Amino acid sequence: MMRTLFPCLLFFFATTAMKAQVLSVTPAFPSQNDTVTIIYDATQGNAALTGVIPVYAHAGLITNQSSSATDWKHVQGNWGTADANVLTTPLGNNLHKITYHMPTFYGFGSGVAVQKMAFVFRNANGSIVGRATSGSDIYYDVYPANAGLIAQFMSPESTQLIAINDSLEFVIASTAKCDMKVYDNGNLVYQDSTKQDSFFLSDTIPGLHTVVLEASDSNTTVYDTAYYAIAPALNVAVLPGGMEMGINELNDTTVFFKLYAPGKNRVFILTSLNDYMPDMQNAMTRTPGGAWWFTEMSVPAGQTFNYQYLIDGNLRVADPYSTQILDPWNDGYISAATYPNLPSYPFGKTTGNVTL
Repeated sequence: MMRTLFPCLLFFFATTAMKAQVLSVTPAFPSQNDTVTIIYDATQGNAALTGVIPVYAHAGLITNQSSSATDWKHVQGNWGTADANVLTTPLGNNLHKITYHMPTFYGFGSGVAVQKMAFVFRNANGSIVGRATSGSDIYYDVYPANAGLIAQFMSPESTQLIAINDSLEFVIASTAKCDMKVYDNGNLVYQDSTKQDSFFLSDTIPGLHTVVLEASDSNTTVYDTAYYAIAPALNVAVLPGGMEMGINELNDTTVFFKLYAPGKNRVFILTSLNDYMPDMQNAMTRTPGGAWWFTEMSVPAGQTFNYQYLIDGNLRVADPYSTQILDPWNDGYISAATYPNLPSYPFGKTTGNVTL
């Protein structure tokens, strides 16, 4: 079957796959007994190691013995030293490679079930650290051996916000060559028999896009879903008076948001009310002086909700005026005695700190 393009949306093809990912991993769907090659792109994530050579990995695992989704086990690398065991090979263009046999490198036993690989990257003395865009550790899923057909969007790694006529790269991959179809808001935009490919999507109409990957072989059909949003035109207006920075509760069902973020291009409010998706109605208005505001968000009476800001399409942060936050990296270390009934972090829905 030849690759087919559908003109429902603006659609462009890339010549190199996975170029917008923090990590490229071979095999793409590793099991815990595999030999893996990890390629780290220092220009992605927080981009702190752009231009730095040499780069060292700091590597661990999330396993069935981890106490939380961020509890590393079998950690490799002596922080702050030029540890040859975790030295990466520079490939040029800010790409750095390390290859290892997982059981040998991590040293785990037969009773361990590996769920994810966990990484940060650093310079020799650890003063510069490469992380995910949100500042979190970098994770990559590990799969059961002989899991059958798996197909996923490898990129984007989270919901992205782009401007009208901008394009966003999508990378798809599967465990074996199969028939793949991609639907954007129900419209078929891609079809091919392949194991891996990449393409760009764009649109001229603001709104949220649901992108569904359908992959089929002779026995199985599997699906994966990704999201992106086209931002509406930016509103610029004078800030209403009398409002403080942060969230302002106007009454039992109405709140007002105010954020100072000069030099930023777009800000959206993401809330637990819609699983932290970028709702076009929640675009904030910018003032001529660099503040952002959103007036009168309606919330159900008596219902608590959590929120964060989406800045320039990919950075998710809690309100800087928060009195309490959900922290995906440190909440697992808070005991029930210290904070009874601590709310759970919404893993799988968002990244970064969230305002309670």
